Amino acid sequence: MHILLLTVHLRLPGVRSLKEKRSIIRPLLHKLHRHNNLSVHEAADHDNHNRAKLAFSWVGPDSDSGRQLMENVVNHIETQAVQILDYTVEEL
Repeated sequence: MHILLLTVHLRLPGVRSLKEKRSIIRPLLHKLHRHNNLSVHEAADHDNHNRAKLAFSWVGPDSDSGRQLMENVVNHIETQAVQILDYTVEEL
């Protein structure tokens, strides 16, 4: 069994309030959770309206398919109205 953790640091350009931030982050996390069967969480920067740190975890039989899934998540995030500052994939 393999466990992978994807951590993504985002910048939210043009976002002026926490309410606006939530209107972007919540649907994104919900969609990624629903379509990829991942555990998702806003991990940090809760009080910063133009930054977010998201965490995604995956458990499965082989790390190769998990890494591919995490890359797909990153690719999906790149299509949103956010800027990825940095991301890491760790095997736990």
